[in-house]
Amino acid sequence: MDTLDLQEAAELLKVSDETVREMARSGTILGAKVGVAWVFIKDDLMEFLRRETRRQTNERRAAVEADAVLIKNNRHKPHVETAFSRSGKGRREKRSLPNLDAVEAAAAQ
Repeated sequence: MDTLDLQEAAELLKVSDETVREMARSGTILGAKVGVAWVFIKDDLMEFLRRETRRQTNERRAAVEADAVLIKNNRHKPHVETAFSRSGKGRREKRSLPNLDAVEAAAAQ
């Protein structure tokens, strides 16, 4: 049975030490505090990753399927953004550049 400390668990999960600490405190992941240090069993963390991957994948699939039904009935815009649906979102008008000749002329006077 392989065990990991807090930093190794964070590295495995690709998150910060503080995130792992909070996940362990809240019971999101299994861990034991031995003295002042957290200890994690690698198999438990891998199982968490498998469960979380399945859960998130199922959520995305359900959203895509629901969107497909609504789009088929022309009642809804999709949840999943594409390059085309994002185009134009959040774009601001381009600012004009300052007239450097006028700035230099004013500075020369």
